[in-house]
Amino acid sequence: MKVRTPRRAFTLVELLVVIGVVAVLIALLMPALNKARESSRRVNCMSNLRQLSVAWLSYAQAHKGEMPLAENQLGVGWADPGNTDEDIVKGLLYPWVPDPRVYRCPNDPTEKNRRSYSINTYCNGAGPALRVPSVRRITRIRETSRTMVFVEEYDPRGYNMGSFLMYSTGDVWIDWPVNWHNRGACVSFADTHVEYFRWVDKRTVEIRNFLTVTPENPDLKMLQKLLGW
Repeated sequence: MKVRTPRRAFTLVELLVVIGVVAVLIALLMPALNKARESSRRVNCMSNLRQLSVAWLSYAQAHKGEMPLAENQLGVGWADPGNTDEDIVKGLLYPWVPDPRVYRCPNDPTEKNRRSYSINTYCNGAGPALRVPSVRRITRIRETSRTMVFVEEYDPRGYNMGSFLMYSTGDVWIDWPVNWHNRGACVSFADTHVEYFRWVDKRTVEIRNFLTVTPENPDLKMLQKLLGW
């Protein structure tokens, strides 16, 4: 006669211990997973900006050095006025970047906004009307590696309207950048390279209104140096 050996099952205590160990491992791994996910999204965003910058430069080269209009409220600019994919398709850069997804940061928390980026007013924006310098031709940019073009902008009115406007001196923010990438944002330059900046002043990530004053803000001072004036 064959005798069966009884199978030993997990006790409730042992199951609870295993569950507890798994929970601890998950808790330990989550920060690393979140960091890896954010790193991936930042790389994606920087790739978007790189593509847009190359398109921006290609447009200028194809139009005798004239840059696409930075404003999107004064007629056909780099992107058309409005907040739809169709407005992106109508924009001047779309023939070089025919994918609306490139115009939006993967970390953009807004569900409706189709564009996350704006162009520096100095680069063929409505500067004179806004009492700031503006140039139409790319040859007028003196230092391409230190003149920002595209920047991730937060606009409290909804999707980004106009261009990215700042004064080169003073303590007042007019437009301001986002803080979607670990308290920072990505910026592209006229030579098409892209950089990530993490804001060091907590006031920068707390801005919610136009004309916010933050005296001696190092983030503001740094961006002012990149305007190209």
